[in-house]
Amino acid sequence: MEYHPKDIFLICIYLACKIEEFNISIHQFIQNIKSNEEKEELANAILNLEMLLMEKLNFELRVHNFYRPFEGFLLDVKTRCPEIANVEILRNFGMEFLDKILNTDAFFLYPPSQIALTAIVYSSSKNKIDLDRYCQSILLSAMNNDEIKHVCKIIKNINRLHKEIPVLNQEEINRIEKKLMNCYSAENDPRSKSFKELNLKSLNEDD
Repeated sequence: MEYHPKDIFLICIYLACKIEEFNISIHQFIQNIKSNEEKEELANAILNLEMLLMEKLNFELRVHNFYRPFEGFLLDVKTRCPEIANVEILRNFGMEFLDKILNTDAFFLYPPSQIALTAIVYSSSKNKIDLDRYCQSILLSAMNNDEIKHVCKIIKNINRLHKEIPVLNQEEINRIEKKLMNCYSAENDPRSKSFKELNLKSLNEDD
């Protein structure tokens, strides 16, 4: 037995939360675990073995962005809401919203479809286009009141993230860039002298 079963089953539960899009941080997760072990040590154990478990289960990690579902929503509005003359007008503000939301943690907290929906709602508000019928009678028609409230809450949260994008400080950017220059290996940079020397040495050895 290479790993303690207790650790593995906790990692399985934590991983299942992510798969089912149940948003919970590692610190929230460990607060629900009754254990004599230090919480920080337990959190580190789960995070350190998480990738290993995914590898053993042959998981494929795919990154889905929100631009495709956004296009899907535009097409859906065109098809189901013929009363809206120019649906394409929603594109500009919607794309602007999506580009800016990349500067937040929204991508890590919410599924792409929910971010895309928020972009559509945001753009409709900016363009003064009424999408109430589309949202209530078509898109969310199969949901009960509690589920609809949950979706509305998510849209509000994503909108809040969009509004609270921090202004980038140029001094901080310069500090980070300087730190990166000192940390990275120049031998892996095709532009560097050391990379070219190593490359030349390798070619000479092959000869």
